[in-house]
Amino acid sequence: MVYKNKVIYLSLTGVAIISLVSFLLVSPKSGNQYASIGFSVIMLAGLCLEVIVLLVTGLILYFGGTDKSVTSARKQRANAFFLAIGLVLLVGVSLCFGGVFLYDAW
Repeated sequence: MVYKNKVIYLSLTGVAIISLVSFLLVSPKSGNQYASIGFSVIMLAGLCLEVIVLLVTGLILYFGGTDKSVTSARKQRANAFFLAIGLVLLVGVSLCFGGVFLYDAW
């Protein structure tokens, strides 16, 4: 499998796990009227942590190393992490707002 696909699949799996954990931590049937805010805070905190990890890893791959022969391959791997950041933000923020509206409708 292509390295870019692996990074994207693992990143989106992380978003799914963050979404499930934040849903399970704040139960909508608990009668708490602020459950949607709790869900959004936990979800956004998890997404921020994942984006920071992806950004640091991508920057290390992009600027790390002094060997000129592997620079192109290393930059392509770094670009996979930068692409994963965009997809994580797109899917994660959409899940966050969708979850908030579902909590309010529940």
